[in-house]
Amino acid sequence: MRLSILLRSVPCRIAAIFLCLLVVGLGGLTMNGPALAQTPAQSQSAAGGQAESAQSRLDQAKLQLDQIEATLTRQDLSDDTLTGLRDSLEPIAVTISTIQAELRPRVDALKARLAQLGPAPEAAAGATAPPMDENREERDAQKAGLARAEGLVAAANALQVQAAQLRTSISDARRTLISGRILAKTPGIFSPALWTDALAAMPYDMRALHRLARDWAGIFAERVQDGRIAALVLPLLVGIGMFVLRQWLIPHLTRRDPEAVDVSQRKRVLVAIGIALGRTLTVAITLALMYVAMDGIGLLPGRIKDLAQAIFLALSLVVCARALADACFAPNLPSWRLFGMQETTARQLLTYVSTIAGLMLAERVIEALLVATSASLPSTILVKCLYLVAVVLVTLTALHSLRSPDEDEECALGPYVAPNRSAGIFKIAGWAAIAVVTLAVILGYVALAGFIVGQLMWAALVAAVIYLAIQLVAVTIGAIPRDKRMASAIHANIGLSYRSLEQFSVLAGGLINVTLILLGFLLVLAPFGVESNDIIPAARQALVGFTIGEVTISLSAIMIAVLTFIVIIAAIRAVQSWLSGTFLPTTELESGIRNSITTAVGYLGFFIAAMVALSQLGLSLANVAIVAGALSVGIGLGLQSIVNNFVSGLILLWERSIRVGDWVVVGADQGHVRRISVRATEIETFDRAAVIVPNSNLVSGVVKNWVHNGRSGRFTIKVGVSYTADADEIRDLLLSLAAGHAEVLRDPPPRVFLTEFGEKAVNFDLHGFVADVATSGRIKSEISFKILRELKARDALPPR
Repeated sequence: MRLSILLRSVPCRIAAIFLCLLVVGLGGLTMNGPALAQTPAQSQSAAGGQAESAQSRLDQAKLQLDQIEATLTRQDLSDDTLTGLRDSLEPIAVTISTIQAELRPRVDALKARLAQLGPAPEAAAGATAPPMDENREERDAQKAGLARAEGLVAAANALQVQAAQLRTSISDARRTLISGRILAKTPGIFSPALWTDALAAMPYDMRALHRLARDWAGIFAERVQDGRIAALVLPLLVGIGMFVLRQWLIPHLTRRDPEAVDVSQRKRVLVAIGIALGRTLTVAITLALMYVAMDGIGLLPGRIKDLAQAIFLALSLVVCARALADACFAPNLPSWRLFGMQETTARQLLTYVSTIAGLMLAERVIEALLVATSASLPSTILVKCLYLVAVVLVTLTALHSLRSPDEDEECALGPYVAPNRSAGIFKIAGWAAIAVVTLAVILGYVALAGFIVGQLMWAALVAAVIYLAIQLVAVTIGAIPRDKRMASAIHANIGLSYRSLEQFSVLAGGLINVTLILLGFLLVLAPFGVESNDIIPAARQALVGFTIGEVTISLSAIMIAVLTFIVIIAAIRAVQSWLSGTFLPTTELESGIRNSITTAVGYLGFFIAAMVALSQLGLSLANVAIVAGALSVGIGLGLQSIVNNFVSGLILLWERSIRVGDWVVVGADQGHVRRISVRATEIETFDRAAVIVPNSNLVSGVVKNWVHNGRSGRFTIKVGVSYTADADEIRDLLLSLAAGHAEVLRDPPPRVFLTEFGEKAVNFDLHGFVADVATSGRIKSEISFKILRELKARDALPPR
């Protein structure tokens, strides 16, 4: 008996517990921690030290910003100088943002404390003495601290604006410098003065090259004599090992079977990435080790160091471009090709990429030699012109050889096949680039032509790398739902449903692809003066936040609030699952009461999660009240029905006039209540159809609930017999058949009523009661079959 009473009191106790948790949680949200944790004297002392530290750092930041601003007024600034100024500006901006983040909580705490202290009392009318004010000293101190803190915040905001303006000025100066260098006018390739000056300067340039080679040979001989040349043995051994890997192991691991026909996309992409990485990294690592070793023993002094850097970097880029082309185009291996193209096209593109890469390597090496030897400007311009002419001629040859076979003659047999439109777009872009580069070389804009060619090569290299990365995401993360074994393992170990796994795959893959594309754009725009250091400050500013009035908008705070909301909701869902699946089934509570408790816990948890998330955003309950007041207008106009249904749902859960599992009749539909949600109630009909009824209709409308007062119910069977039959005998027959059924209740007993004298039959109503109204249909059918057999045996059926 005591156990039964205890279990029946569980809902009240649970409600009391959650009410206490709600009160405590709301109290914690509005509590002013710093004001309670410290005494006023301690708080003022700590605030004074914090203000002094902030003032000192702001003064230092102001001095540094003024120095940078003074440097920008000079006219002889190089790109390296501007880049250095931009890099030195970033730590200052970080310091200012840190100071702002430190001061905002202090300002909020001071305002909250002043609100607690309240305004100073006013003197009574006619009083001569000032009113007693116990908090006057603390109020004055808090006001002074608030004024100083707000002044520091204003100073930090001003410095932040100055830093942003300096960053913009530096970026504009760099772009102007780059534009001026690119658009510089020089003699064209057909200018006689260019050829004359270059030929005249050739002897001097050759002598300078000879001196450079002689000086480096002397340095090399010295390193041989003092034995320091032995330091190159290790890089050479590593290079030999890398060569073995590149020529034997990597081809063995990334072998592409020419006989293979049906090769999966995953295998093609992974093998292509293995080829590109293996061939590029082996050469890059060898060159990097060789460079470090040569620089360490002093073999790369002065300009020779810049020459070695240019040569090694150009060689690495050439190897990377050749490896990417072979990996993507896969000549003579159509089953392994990543692009849909003909075999001849693949071989021609590979040849074109290899030739262009070789030209670029030669041009970079010659240009580095000219810079190292301080060659004359005409020689440098002439070399650049010859390189651009070679690129144009190679590209013209490639475009001419990449013509479609249908361009030579039209095949009259077979269906018409539409041409590849994307290939046509690339061809048009190629012809346009050739025209622009040729015109620029002729008119003397050699730097512009070189920039266009270099940018197109760099963009193609970045596009190939990003394409392989996107394909890798597609065959790994994007293919998880299609991989039965992996999907089953994740479902078994983590519990993630297949539908959720598919959604996660799509979202994660899309996010990574967007990140890769943005990274590609950033890399392509790098030669235009747009670098990561120009984008990171904007991202940092969005994360740290900016203030509008008294509200601070911060992306990081929004992310933390959303994450907090999701975590609390997940915890509430776990509690609901434990209540509905583990704890409540062990009690004697009805299913409707259990559903009401679970749903109420969900509502309460959502409210707590919303409050905690709003507190993470820095919104006080007063601000929330303001927002709620503004939303009330929208609620009164457009959200009235939604709020009505929500309140109606709460009424249903509280009154329990309709519970989960009840058999109800709403209008022309009837069935069992399966779920009572925020907006509507789901009723499953006997035909297994779901009827969604708004909660307001159930509260304000007429609803028939068969089991509201209990599971027992009455059934009625209408029976018609002929006028020749004995009415008393028929009554006794019906009563005996109903009483003879095991599931018909004895109390109250079955009853028979003669209800009507019809045209051809005498009509009776048989009433019986069952313990569970859900079984009345089956019991009624079983008794009706017996009645039909007995009436046939007595020849008592009415005539037809």
